[in-house]
Amino acid sequence: MTLVLPLYSLLTQLQVFLDNETQIAEVHFFIHLCYNKEDKALALVLLFSNLDPTLLRLLVKTLWSCEYLGDSALKFIDVKCIRTIMAMVPHVPVIGE
Repeated sequence: MTLVLPLYSLLTQLQVFLDNETQIAEVHFFIHLCYNKEDKALALVLLFSNLDPTLLRLLVKTLWSCEYLGDSALKFIDVKCIRTIMAMVPHVPVIGE
């Protein structure tokens, strides 16, 4: 028997470690699964694009810029992949000519 318990819903940005790289994600909710007597804590997240390598290099890794990908980037992840909670500030990156 599978039991799914939504823990709570929120929209918060996270730094996560998936597929051997750091990514930015927006968490929609956390759930706790019990299946075959095994507990699993998961988060439904929306992954952002990869970090902009040019801005990352030019600003010595102080500005992490990425794009919102929408619902096509929804994914369940193990909560153990979460590294930190962070903020995403909307901006339009412009590199001088």
